[in-house]
Amino acid sequence: MLTPRSLLPRPVEPDDVPAHRRLWTAPLVRRHLGGPVPPETVAAHERGGVGAPGYARGAPALAGGRSW
Repeated sequence: MLTPRSLLPRPVEPDDVPAHRRLWTAPLVRRHLGGPVPPETVAAHERGGVGAPGYARGAPALAGGRSW
């Protein structure tokens, strides 16, 4: 099976941070995912995830501290 490189996840890069922040905090985007992610959680993911191997599969916690 051929897999185009454009479909393979890659580590989050610094240029990705603003888009991730907007998606994680947008009420309309997050309405069925537990609501917007709290700013302190987004900040923690930004500090710990950018450039980390495998972080492309990472995701912020759901509202109330629940995880995926």
